Amino acid sequence: QLHSMQLAGILANKVFVMQADEKLARSRAVDSGVYQDLSTEQFDGLYTDYTRNLSQIVPLFPKQIVRCVDANREDGDIWTDVQAFCRQPPTSKAPRRPMRVAVIGPTGAGKATQCVRFAHRFNVVHISTGDILRDNVKAGTELGKKAKGFMDSGALVPSDLIVDLVKDRLTKADVKKQGCLLDGFPRAPDQAQAMVDAGLKVQRMLLIEVPDETLVERGCGRRLDPETGDIYHMKFKPPPADIMDRLVHRSDDQEEAIRNRLKGYHSQIDGIVPYFKDALVKIDGTSKPDEVFKLVARASTRW
Repeated sequence: QLHSMQLAGILANKVFVMQADEKLARSRAVDSGVYQDLSTEQFDGLYTDYTRNLSQIVPLFPKQIVRCVDANREDGDIWTDVQAFCRQPPTSKAPRRPMRVAVIGPTGAGKATQCVRFAHRFNVVHISTGDILRDNVKAGTELGKKAKGFMDSGALVPSDLIVDLVKDRLTKADVKKQGCLLDGFPRAPDQAQAMVDAGLKVQRMLLIEVPDETLVERGCGRRLDPETGDIYHMKFKPPPADIMDRLVHRSDDQEEAIRNRLKGYHSQIDGIVPYFKDALVKIDGTSKPDEVFKLVARASTRW
């Protein structure tokens, strides 16, 4: 659930962990009327599940936004603590020297998941070239007007112009204060060269690696529910049986399309890596997202 929230951009400013003794929690639950039909054994099972899940959820939030509250007290005392913490101004998790990190990898490696978590965890600005292009075109900036000409004609926006857009974004106050994460950039050797020519350096270039066969399995198993927009996976997130007939296997999730994308990716990545050999860290992206993020976070805070 937290993973889905983060991907949807639902990011908490404050997190309260209400801690109460099991006996008191059971008494309150019964008094509320919600759990009055549960046996003691059933409630104990729920409480055990809660504490186990909590131990995995809390570490995924930035420490400075989490407050553990003693819920064994009266409601008024609990509310006083909650109000006091809510009034505290936000603090930055970014290092003293604002970080500049890039995350690259093939489609299906989990970059989107890791980038959203990273930006939230370290309170840095999440930058993608697609967003920068759209924002500049919409705002009618000089760079945006140049990019729009290429986009309207169906041509690719030149790498030097993309780098100019990124360079301009890095001059903004929020990036200077918080640092930034470059999501999926650079995508090609000429973009990497343009970054070097423009003096754009990163402290870490994180390359998420996943074997091709795993990426094919991840991609081929995806199915779209056209009515809700939900994405399922036949193996990792099976859809309910009653909607199977309406699910769509998109053309870009077909094996041939995936392998063609991977072929293009491999032809580019070998030309990108040499530009960042001093900053490069390879991340094993085959594990579960939580485990991969531990590797990402550890690599990003050591330079």
